[in-house]
Amino acid sequence: MSHFLICSVPKDYWSIKKVVNSPPNEDDLLRQLLGEAQALWRRIHNRVNLESERSRYLMCAGQIEAMLVRRILEADQSVAGWSPVHLRIGGDYLDFIVHVLHDSLSVRAATGASHAADASSAVKTLAESARCAGMTRAGLGSSILSPEALESQLAEVQQHLDSWKDMPKALRREVEARQEFIRLAVQDGCGVVEIQEVLDNSPSWTTTLPSKKAAPTPEAQHTLCEQTISQPLGHGRRQQLANRLRDEIRAALADHGKVNMSSQPHELSTEILSEFVRQVPGADHDVSVRIAYADGSEARSFPLRVLPPVAPVPPADSLVIKAALLSMRHLELDKVVDFAWYRNKEVSQSRALSEADEFCFDYSLRELRSMRDSFKGRHVTLLMYHTGFEPASIGFYRALTVALMGPTALGVYGAADSAWIRVVPLYFRGDDGFEQSHNPWG
Repeated sequence: MSHFLICSVPKDYWSIKKVVNSPPNEDDLLRQLLGEAQALWRRIHNRVNLESERSRYLMCAGQIEAMLVRRILEADQSVAGWSPVHLRIGGDYLDFIVHVLHDSLSVRAATGASHAADASSAVKTLAESARCAGMTRAGLGSSILSPEALESQLAEVQQHLDSWKDMPKALRREVEARQEFIRLAVQDGCGVVEIQEVLDNSPSWTTTLPSKKAAPTPEAQHTLCEQTISQPLGHGRRQQLANRLRDEIRAALADHGKVNMSSQPHELSTEILSEFVRQVPGADHDVSVRIAYADGSEARSFPLRVLPPVAPVPPADSLVIKAALLSMRHLELDKVVDFAWYRNKEVSQSRALSEADEFCFDYSLRELRSMRDSFKGRHVTLLMYHTGFEPASIGFYRALTVALMGPTALGVYGAADSAWIRVVPLYFRGDDGFEQSHNPWG
């Protein structure tokens, strides 16, 4: 599940000025990043050093988006300072972008610029990277739009609104609301940054509610709004992504390659990694896989095949604790959880995704050690409510795996510590609450 934040950014931020503050303040940094993003977009549009420039654009856009989201959150908390005017629209807007890209490629195919089969393949590739760079004449698909780019995009979007006669009504309302917001931005001389926020993922898994007649499990006695996942990876596209990630991990283990953890919903990464951390008869034990992210950065490797084949059953008196993975993402969780594992302000800073991962890993190691010491002699069942930021999730579960391994080179845990905790992931499902995984870590 996702939605888009359409943020209006004043014209003053789109002009590069001489930096007068030493060190540069956040306003100076935002101006520099917006200027760099526009320059990178022009290079991508001209197909100059394409792969490298796309990676740089992704990193730059990620820093801009993190700064704007933080300002919005701070404004919601009544913190003084400029906050962007913004509009929230549904994730269906991405379907509109894909439709426009398909039309664009179809025109090229019709004029001989590409073959129809190539166009079909290209649509799939472009749809996956539509938020990476401008893909149409007026920049639709780009996440960063300068004041000068908005009028031409208004015209292009209106053209597609007029020509797509059978557009779903809900999608038309979303696009028309965006058009009105862009018109107001043009009137005020502003630019726009579009941010796709992945809250978690669409509630497409087959689910069943726990039977009221069934004997309650230790987790079921303490859950408030959870459902259980009858088929953790579902069917169709979701199952394809899961199988692809399995194949990528196996290939990376064979040839020391990398696995991009930005290529699938974070809950799939969590579920598939929970399979690979367990030992399998006939497979090498105590191996690791290299981790990469969409911005091109590489994080610390993830240990695999290091835990027993089957998770131990927790004792009946296991202490149940509920935590949100990241604060300020789902405010409705405040009345459900005991605390947030990470503070959003500390995690969502302007830095490479691998650096965010490393921060989360180090922080989680410290917190797990503190939790172990605080509840010495007690087994802990930690219900972890996921809140949709890949480096936060990967960093946490890497640290947890290290904690469960027993003796490590880090010297943090001893052999007797390896069975003290069990973590059960829960995934956000909108109005349906949270779904509880059947693949606990422990």
